[in-house]
Amino acid sequence: MYASEGAYLRALRSAQQSGMPGLVGDVRKTLSARQIQDRTAVKLISQDSNGAMVQITDGPLNGQTGFVATQNID
Repeated sequence: MYASEGAYLRALRSAQQSGMPGLVGDVRKTLSARQIQDRTAVKLISQDSNGAMVQITDGPLNGQTGFVATQNID
């Protein structure tokens, strides 16, 4: 889960570069995303073609909001 869609897109663009900038982008992508457990209960706030803004509704991160990429949404 990323803090915002903008943070996700910046990390994605950096990771797609070749050479050293791409390597740094891969690290940035890993560090800027918060890992949440599979099947964590969330409330959908908004959605577009890149993914969705969600709010976690259960567990230790209850109340946290962030952006989740499309490939990680069921």
